Amino acid sequence: SLINETLLSGYELDLYHYLADKILWQSIDTTAIAYKDPNVSAILIDKDVIYIGTWNGSLICYNYILEESKFYTRNEVICENIRTLYNDGRYIYVGTQEGLSILDKRSQRWSSPNELKGVSITSVTEFGGRIFIGTLGSGVVEYDKTAMTFSNKSQDLMTNVVSLNPIGNILFV
Repeated sequence: SLINETLLSGYELDLYHYLADKILWQSIDTTAIAYKDPNVSAILIDKDVIYIGTWNGSLICYNYILEESKFYTRNEVICENIRTLYNDGRYIYVGTQEGLSILDKRSQRWSSPNELKGVSITSVTEFGGRIFIGTLGSGVVEYDKTAMTFSNKSQDLMTNVVSLNPIGNILFV
């Protein structure tokens, strides 16, 4: 099945066109990469690997050089409803409708922090050396990678965060 370009937002559409130009996105056989849901919600490129998150079909990791794919199930990802993807270099953060899953690229091990289980994650970004997580219902949550602690930064000012955008030394919510 082909991706319907009309369903993609601005960034996703730009990324789709980039992929089409650079790696012949249209030539990827989506049936061969365990593509269960044609509704792409997030795309992340990490060198020669493309992570494809879908609304209801979990996460696909596709190496376009080796033409190999891996489909991550609910055993690895906390929920098959992927909403956002973020790469900080070592970890892939997968925001889902039911929490956050983190893939350690070195060990290929998954973790899902208890602090965010059941929380709908909308966005993940890094700012000032810390990971910030936008949620529906819990506002902005900060993750300190060194201390491995989570703290809520919303202070009841906002509970539904759609997007987090770091620009310069300001984090726009």
